[in-house]
Amino acid sequence: GPVAESLEWAATASRGEFVLVIGGAPPPPPAAEQEMAAALQHELAAGAPVKAAAATVARRYGVSRRDTYALALRVRPPGR
Repeated sequence: GPVAESLEWAATASRGEFVLVIGGAPPPPPAAEQEMAAALQHELAAGAPVKAAAATVARRYGVSRRDTYALALRVRPPGR
């Protein structure tokens, strides 16, 4: 229930220890492919190798390195 409800319960509960578990924030929505492609192009333009650019962007957006690497291969400049 709500935190206020838990505090009320704790004020009337018997003595001793208890654990209050509070859930974290929901995960962010997945990044749009266009946004990730732009981030990859930025990393590649700065001179990062494809593998490093993919790892950096995957970590930043919390997505699979494998999928990000595949996207990097599609958006990289010719000859890289």
